[in-house]
Amino acid sequence: SVSSSAVHEGKSFACANIAVSIANLKRSVLLIDCDLRRPSQNAYFDVNPDAGLVDLLDVTKTLDEVMISDVIPGLDYIPAGNCIANPTEYISSEKFKALINYLRPQYDYILIDTPPVFAAVDSAIIASLSDIPILLANFRETKKYHLNESYNHLIQVSYKKVYGIINKAIVSTTRFHYYGYHSYSKGSEKSPSPSASSSNNASDIAKFLDNLKKKSS
Repeated sequence: SVSSSAVHEGKSFACANIAVSIANLKRSVLLIDCDLRRPSQNAYFDVNPDAGLVDLLDVTKTLDEVMISDVIPGLDYIPAGNCIANPTEYISSEKFKALINYLRPQYDYILIDTPPVFAAVDSAIIASLSDIPILLANFRETKKYHLNESYNHLIQVSYKKVYGIINKAIVSTTRFHYYGYHSYSKGSEKSPSPSASSSNNASDIAKFLDNLKKKSS
């Protein structure tokens, strides 16, 4: 999982580049855009899908219908889907955990783009499911205090060792402007089916897993 303290630090760009780099090493890779408030991976791969992760968790689409295979050779991609009003409920649901566990043995690597840590608890929840949580910071831009706070938050929730990436690591006399997390926008939102994402009983999880295995006609 890849996150940052705040917006405009390049975590989505870094996540996409890591995924592409690993795919270029002839490994099977899946990239999932889990930044459900402000998804950006579509632009990097020049795709405009009609559905994504939200629709999969709502059980209105199958995995086969939302998966974009081979956006580059060896790299599959699950877009975020439409922006929603309650993304944390989707990410914290048992369905999301079941999805990750279902996909885990099918790829050499799964890269997950998450929201900034200060923007939502989603990144920490996803980090708890990840083998390698990564926290990105910008050279001479990210505040040390914010980085420490983000790091501690990920540690406290995920209980995982957190790794780091330094972005824009070039020698320059330019003073970079810091973008605060207050500018993180939810974008356009729609009201989801109230029971679709939050229902976590065994019967619903079983139906969800069955839906993952279906193929589109």
